[in-house]
Amino acid sequence: MSAELTQRVRAWHDVWEQALSALDRDPDAVIEARWRAEGHRIAELLAAEIGDYADIEHRF
Repeated sequence: MSAELTQRVRAWHDVWEQALSALDRDPDAVIEARWRAEGHRIAELLAAEIGDYADIEHRF
């Protein structure tokens, strides 16, 4: 996986940890929508980079 894609995945995960994973409050709808959109973009990039030898599913 490229360094750029690795960085995007880490940043995407950080948003989950900081803003969306708390069980004591509802997530911000705008942040969640952006997070999901970025997740789909990341999945597309993953498919382009490693799709020849890995199955990429858009489930999150």
